[in-house]
Amino acid sequence: TVGEALQEVLIWLRAGDRVNTPLNSSISNSRISILPSTNITVTANGKTISILSSAQSVGEALAEAGVPLIGLDYSLPAENEPLPADGQIRLVRVTESIQLAQQPIPFESEIQASADVPLDQTQILQPGELGLTVQRIRIRYEDGQEKSRLTEDETLVRPPKTRLMGYGTKIEVKTATVD
Repeated sequence: TVGEALQEVLIWLRAGDRVNTPLNSSISNSRISILPSTNITVTANGKTISILSSAQSVGEALAEAGVPLIGLDYSLPAENEPLPADGQIRLVRVTESIQLAQQPIPFESEIQASADVPLDQTQILQPGELGLTVQRIRIRYEDGQEKSRLTEDETLVRPPKTRLMGYGTKIEVKTATVD
């Protein structure tokens, strides 16, 4: 078999090595090729995993280590790159959340003449009301740490209502009695 032939010529395989033909198959005139494994250290989620891998790319090595890229995750070096010479791969877990935030809108004040308000006095004719907007904010986390916030949308829920102040123009005639 292929395995016996390799043993006979003192070629020992490690767990992560790849052989192009099954070890229990009979020897034919075909060529036997061995892709030796290398020590790979994967850092992910604050933990370090060491494996022997003969993967051709970082993505394959991560899958062999049992920590594949999911969703927005990325690796350093990138998943489609060959294994790094130093054997170090860092996996960055990325999550996003959506947050809704209410923001008040201040109201404005206007002053106008009012014949119903006594001269040299002011009075609130219409109280002002705060307006309200709601923002949708996308928050990005890398390895549990907030990395960015992006306001995606802002909706006016209630417009502000202007406060009207009246200043008096009404002349009141008063009589005074003197003793």
